[in-house]
Order: sequence, then C-alpha cells, then structure tokens
Amino acid sequence: MHWSISEYKEKWTTRDFLKASLPHLKGDVLDYGGGTQKYRSIIESAQSVTSYKAFDVAEIPGVDFVGDVHQSGLETARFDTVVCTQVLEHTERPWEVVKEIARICKAQGTVILSVPFLIGYHPCPNDFYRFSFQGVEALCQDDFELVQAWTYGGLDQILRSSDEFSTEYSYEKFLKIDTTRKKSMASSLKKKFWKLAYKIIGARQIPSIYSNVGCILKRK
Repeated sequence: MHWSISEYKEKWTTRDFLKASLPHLKGDVLDYGGGTQKYRSIIESAQSVTSYKAFDVAEIPGVDFVGDVHQSGLETARFDTVVCTQVLEHTERPWEVVKEIARICKAQGTVILSVPFLIGYHPCPNDFYRFSFQGVEALCQDDFELVQAWTYGGLDQILRSSDEFSTEYSYEKFLKIDTTRKKSMASSLKKKFWKLAYKIIGARQIPSIYSNVGCILKRK
C-alpha cells in the first residue's frame, strides 16, 4: 500500500513544516545533521520535549556529537525523536543514513524528516540527490510507518531559492573574486525582475511542482 500525501502547502518553508510537527516531538530529541541548529528554538518549544542534542559532521558550537551520519556510533534505540531536515541530499548513501536513523530511534519513536525535491545546487560540502515523495517512501517504508506528510514550497519558492543558491555558491565567490561594483546595478535589476515574476507565478498553484517533502514517521 502506497503512502498518501496529506496536503500541498505552497507557501510553507521547512520552518513551517517543523512548526506543524511540534505535537509529535517528544522526549529526548536528536537533531541529526543539525549543523548550526537553526531550528533548535522551534524544537525545544514543543511541550513534550525533555532534552535536545545535535549531531553533525563538523565540530560546530552547540553540536553534542561529531561524526558520520552514515555510521554515527551512537547507542541503539537511544532517542525518542530524531529530527533530520535537509540533510539526506548531502550524503553519499542516503539509504544507509535512513537505516542509521532507524537504529538510533526507539521502537515506536518518531522521526521528523524533510528532503528537497526541486531546489538549487547547494554543496555543503557536497550536494548529491533530490527526492520525490515516492523516493522518500522507497527509502523509509521498510523501517517506518507514515503518520503524516506534506509536499511544500511552490514554484516561486523554487525560483527564489535557486537564485539565492546561485549567488551563495557562485563561481566568482568560490574563487573569491571581488564583484561588488558590478553586482550593485545587477542586483537591483534582478530584485525587480524576481518581484514581478513572483507576483505573476504566485497566482497559480501547481501541486506537482514542489520544493520539498516533509514527513512525520513512526519507527516500526
């Protein structure tokens, strides 16, 4: 039996997805691939959360465990909830990461998972994959039951993020070329163009085109 999509949320970001997931967060929570922990305040605002820990490949302030998300080395069935947002696309073998999440999550525990489907290239440090809703199902169905799911972020958000990523990860920036002068006029024109484009595109919803998939899962 195939998983069913709950709803398409055109204006949502991952922050909105996490806020909708708050009632499902509980107990000891692990932010898996948490990096700078930009969603920590949202996670800790859930009434049933008793502790927050972050795991990442980089030794960043606030990270409690440093290691490889493919093989974390953490205790089996340690956490009540595992949050993994926008991480799998950066991993070489996401199927192994999902198995590792299943291992460290308690039986009947909760996993809050989001992945990109249509967004710009953003190596951090690498960028390997994109996932449709069916792709998430194929990765997770052996170890998890679906509680609720959304596809979110419309065409305007896809274009906006792609534009932002192209600037953040531009070839000029990679080479550290100073383009301040020539950017000023171009940036002004670009902002006007995107503002008009978003106004036109935003008037039409296209549920088959979405930037991300967000799922609430229960460990079998």
